[in-house]
Amino acid sequence: MNHPTPRPTPEQTPRFLAGGGEMGERTRALDWSATPLGEPAGWPQSLQTAIQIMLNSRYPMFIWWGGELINFYNDGYIPVLGKRHPEALGRAAREIWADIWDAVGPQAEAVMQRGEASWAEQMLLLMERNRFLEETYFTFSYSPLPDDHGGIGGVFCACTEDTRRVLGERRLRTLRTLAERTAQARSAEQACEMAAGALADNPHDLPFALLYLLSSDDRRLQLTARVGMDASHPAAPAELDPADAAAPWPVARVLESGQPLLVEDLPARLGALPGGAWPDSPRRAVVLPLTRAGQERLAGVAVVGLSPRLLFDDEYRGFLDLLAGHVATAVANARAYAEERRRAEMLTELDRAKTAFFSNVSHEFRTPLTLMVDADATRLGQVFGNLLNNAAKFTEPGGQIQLAVNRRDTSALVTVRDNGVGIPPASLDTVFELFTQVDQSLEKTRGGLGIGLSLARRLVEMHGGEITAHSAGSGTGSEFRVRLPLAGPAPTAVETWHDQTVTSGARRLLVVDDNRDAADSLAMLLGALGHHVRTAHDGLEGLAVATEFRPEVVLLDLGMPRLNGYDTARRLRAESWGERLLLVALTGWGQDGDRRQSREAGFDMHLVKPVEPATLEKLLATLP
Repeated sequence: MNHPTPRPTPEQTPRFLAGGGEMGERTRALDWSATPLGEPAGWPQSLQTAIQIMLNSRYPMFIWWGGELINFYNDGYIPVLGKRHPEALGRAAREIWADIWDAVGPQAEAVMQRGEASWAEQMLLLMERNRFLEETYFTFSYSPLPDDHGGIGGVFCACTEDTRRVLGERRLRTLRTLAERTAQARSAEQACEMAAGALADNPHDLPFALLYLLSSDDRRLQLTARVGMDASHPAAPAELDPADAAAPWPVARVLESGQPLLVEDLPARLGALPGGAWPDSPRRAVVLPLTRAGQERLAGVAVVGLSPRLLFDDEYRGFLDLLAGHVATAVANARAYAEERRRAEMLTELDRAKTAFFSNVSHEFRTPLTLMVDADATRLGQVFGNLLNNAAKFTEPGGQIQLAVNRRDTSALVTVRDNGVGIPPASLDTVFELFTQVDQSLEKTRGGLGIGLSLARRLVEMHGGEITAHSAGSGTGSEFRVRLPLAGPAPTAVETWHDQTVTSGARRLLVVDDNRDAADSLAMLLGALGHHVRTAHDGLEGLAVATEFRPEVVLLDLGMPRLNGYDTARRLRAESWGERLLLVALTGWGQDGDRRQSREAGFDMHLVKPVEPATLEKLLATLP
């Protein structure tokens, strides 16, 4: 009967084996008499010194000693061995690392036979340390260890496992490529195809992938893109029915729970599957929901084969979750783009219909306008254009807009009626006030500055007429009535307006504002006062227009993209013709510090939005 070798007492333990954590204890406890090295007390001094240094270092190290390359290692090296620990202590290196000896053996022999040190960086080693052949990467050096007689007694190795770093960088590249390639997708199908191209670049982590999108009725999943698998393979059907229990992938559970599902035993269930960069068939796959943060409805599922050379750990799982999120986001963005494009086309068609409508209206207006005193057809055209634009703007596609012209005694009554969103009763008294905007519910509505109706009232009153608004409330449509005098003595207001225009003189004005509605509304107002107006929508465009147009006055919004108002002002002043410009800053900020900053940038005036028309008229009237 064999009895275990008694553990040495502290007095019997050689000094060089003291300490060393777990491996120090195991080295002391091992029966070395059963190995080619014999008892530790008889080991060469060079080996004792090397072992003492190795055991007390936290850096992963090992020593292979003698012709048999007997193995010693420290605590830092334990994770590298995996399931080979602790039996690897005291055994020959060729036995421990039989699976990778063709890669590391020649380097060890070069050290022992010729004293040649070697170095490898992030070297791929397929080692069986967790009961399967695993993809690992190491940076290590082999150096000769001298014996006590000046020869080479063994191999010393310090090593670092780079597996996590290599895999992390590889997966990050995949996610980055995925985001870059799908950014230009213009449909959900195109997003999946572009995503598949990015996934195909990483066959090590993704042996195969299938991207399925839900049909519009949520009853079927349609294969939209695939990676690494032929369309004829039974694991890649063109369509999946979630209710079909015989389907190759359990998608119903994923659609119901919205959580990933691990599928085991693939070879037994589906036969051989493509292994991507590896010759083996994947044993497992994950069915991932394609869902975007903040959205309840799933876009579909992604079926991803897992590498047969890697553990399915938290890092791998997190990578696949991010991957599915990127694909879902690309699909959602592409669908949003397609919907926006559809809406834009619908609005373009609406604009075409509106333009045709306005053309007909303009033709019909010619006769009644010829009956009015001194009527300015251009100005009245602006009035009715504003009213008709408002009607089209706040009426759903398919709604109705009616126009009527009637004679009432010595007046013409023009009525513009729609069945759109209407006007709340509380707002009827203020719709013609400057900068008034009524809250509306149409998504296509872009609120302007509230200048259009105010300008319309001003122009109507200049012609001696009046304009009124009527509505029964939200959702009931609205009606605008314009009453204008027919042939007779010219109203005083008209003469006053003409005098004002002649007195102030026409100026060349440039309005620069990234808010297109603001720029266009202000330009329309200034144009109604008789000035020549151009617009631009950022600083760089403003500089280009100013160089060609040579305005006398530039009204600059301060907060603009690409080039803000301050820098635009400085560059305008630097031009040879820029010293004569009147530069007016437009901003929502009016503190002393804001005004000082405007002056330092070269502005002549600092106006706080909203700017009253009277202020602009007064400003322009002061110009020489």
